[in-house]
Amino acid sequence: MKWTLRCLLLGFLALGQTPQFALTAESGTIEGMVKTLDGKAITAQDLWAPTTTDNAPSARNVPSLVWTGTEVIVWGGSPVTNTGGRYDPATDSWTTMSTENAPDPRTQHTAVWTGTEMIVWGGFGTSLYKDGGRYDPATNTWADIATPPTAVKSRRRHAAVWTGESMIVWGGYNDSSHYLNTGARYWPGTDTWEEIAIADAPSSRTDHTAVWTGTEMIVWGGWSGFDCLATGGIYDPVADAWRPTETLDAPVGRYSHTAAWTGAQMIVWGGQIDGSIYVSTGGVYILGAPDSWIATSEEGAPTGRALFSGVWTGSELIVWGGWILDSPPTTNTGGVYSPATLEWRETTTTGAPDPRYSHRAVWCGDSMVVWGGLDENNQELNSGGKYVLDWTVIFTDGFESGNLSAWSTTAP
Repeated sequence: MKWTLRCLLLGFLALGQTPQFALTAESGTIEGMVKTLDGKAITAQDLWAPTTTDNAPSARNVPSLVWTGTEVIVWGGSPVTNTGGRYDPATDSWTTMSTENAPDPRTQHTAVWTGTEMIVWGGFGTSLYKDGGRYDPATNTWADIATPPTAVKSRRRHAAVWTGESMIVWGGYNDSSHYLNTGARYWPGTDTWEEIAIADAPSSRTDHTAVWTGTEMIVWGGWSGFDCLATGGIYDPVADAWRPTETLDAPVGRYSHTAAWTGAQMIVWGGQIDGSIYVSTGGVYILGAPDSWIATSEEGAPTGRALFSGVWTGSELIVWGGWILDSPPTTNTGGVYSPATLEWRETTTTGAPDPRYSHRAVWCGDSMVVWGGLDENNQELNSGGKYVLDWTVIFTDGFESGNLSAWSTTAP
């Protein structure tokens, strides 16, 4: 999208001052603040732009979202569907996905991006599933995947990670009385499955998180059917072996939280601990000898919430939206947590998408895209937004104090 940026420089504008500016586009106006001023360039921060609804997928909650490097793929969700779309944040446009040979309509499934394909697996539709499909955006085609061994049960509300060569699925919910602590690996190169070890695996659960460290999968938290869990496990696929996560100083047990791998540590935050109690606490899990936990800062943290989104930018964790203990119970607030400084800062609500929960979000290299979900009246949404943390604009017609300077640029 092409934005036009106008900055009114009134009188003498000294370095370090923070004039307001507005971004104007056909879809509306987004206001923000200048963060730094340096010569003929300014660096702006904390901007929202709406995602177009033209040709967008139908309204839904809990779809899967993956980032391909150029597009966001949205698929599945509730109301149960097997439709989807590809969103290009650079052009703010949608492309409809083929449904030919697509998996059966479903929700509460998982999806991973392999580098060339999206793999979806499991979930719930007319029944519980243990099948899935592989989607190639280059050809807009679906391919079947092999059915896993009989011992690998159908499931929903499980977790999945991509290792670089295989997909690992673990945990989840099989029916009203069966929570699972089993899993399997899928190799798309050979279209084959293999069960993973159950010895020393974490206890059965759903609504947990899983992250890939580069060599291991860390599973933590979740709901056992009776309790919120503060336990987890670390799975080594080379050894096909589990070891428990440290429990000393671990965050309080929770589910419907978020987790992210920073490249060196796992951050967990937010979630639900009991009934309608939502927490604004979290922890950083440090691999070592021994492993250890440190608490995330509560100062400046967002309001406690569940069913929100969390994405890792490469240096910070962004949490946004969700269900809170307030009226109305949905929110379009959030926060950005820096593990380097151990500090939180708020996300702006100016230009933000409407409040929602059970939406999804992905990091797109230079911005976060959020999409879908439910509003406070539990109505499905097909809207979203693109959140840019910071970007630089260069003056194209000079920089002189006291002048009205106008210029155009393309936001990331």
